[in-house]
Amino acid sequence: TMLRDFDGAMATVERVLAIAPDDQSALCFQVQLLITLDQKERAREICERLLRIDPDHAFAWSKLMTIRLGRCLWDGYDDFIEGISAYIARAAAAGQAMQLTIQDLHNLPIAWEQEVAAARNVAAAIEAKAAPVRARLGFRFEDRLGVWRNGQRRKLRIGYTLPYTKEESFTLLHKAVVDHHDHSRFEVFAYAGQPATDSAFDREYRASFDVVRDTGDLPTDRAAQLVFEDRIDVLLDATGHTGENCQALVALRPAPVTAQTFGYSISTGAPYVDYLVTDPVFMPPEMAALCS
Repeated sequence: TMLRDFDGAMATVERVLAIAPDDQSALCFQVQLLITLDQKERAREICERLLRIDPDHAFAWSKLMTIRLGRCLWDGYDDFIEGISAYIARAAAAGQAMQLTIQDLHNLPIAWEQEVAAARNVAAAIEAKAAPVRARLGFRFEDRLGVWRNGQRRKLRIGYTLPYTKEESFTLLHKAVVDHHDHSRFEVFAYAGQPATDSAFDREYRASFDVVRDTGDLPTDRAAQLVFEDRIDVLLDATGHTGENCQALVALRPAPVTAQTFGYSISTGAPYVDYLVTDPVFMPPEMAALCS
């Protein structure tokens, strides 16, 4: 990818497959190349081949789901839904990593229980990677308890982890939320995964926060250190298990309270998130027991 010699890469992987036609690593690499080259029909065929070799191949299920939804491929759709539902059930029971894009599962007619099981699975993998880093960082918040400083009530600091600040359906709605924060009582920070775009909306959206930090180019532990040094009281994640998410940062718990909120309104199944702010349309009350 660094050299962008895709033809050379494809020639190499085809030489490997000529020697070992069922080499799963080579087939996965070929799928990724084909997706990059927008040859998704061939990528789909190879994903289906991988699943014939291994019905529980996490990478193949993940890419096949994304390809089918992205290209509106409805042939054999019922069999596909039955297959991915059975895969989720097997992987959840065995504790196997799924690699699924949970956001894509919203678009499939599968049971809530399975969607949350998949979310818990993905969150558990994130937590496993975060735990040793979190222990090394050793964030402590004892000196931040209470909101009074020298007889003065200090402002609470709210931090939002955001995928971007460009004009899009989420940001258009979220700007209205941020605009209505009481800035006499709260300081509102944003931690954006992508840099600013040169648009009037982007400038206006960023101006609605007290402070905006661009964290996309920072290592995750450094981004978490930045949140900690900003003395954020409540870190609100608006990305959840979307394609451009901040879960690895949130899992390091750089603030004393974390919550999942506006932007991803169902349970992430995450042990590193304290609260879910939602409504009874996104999460019906009878589904509350599924929340982590």
